[in-house]
Amino acid sequence: MKEKINWLDVFKSSILISIPIFLWKLPELIEAIKS
Repeated sequence: MKEKINWLDVFKSSILISIPIFLWKLPELIEAIKS
């Protein structure tokens, strides 16, 4: 039995979760930089 966590899979899944959040927040960040 494999008890070891595959950190690459964890890393990939966290990136997949964070990309939509980043894109959703991007317009706010751009407005904050412009102002």
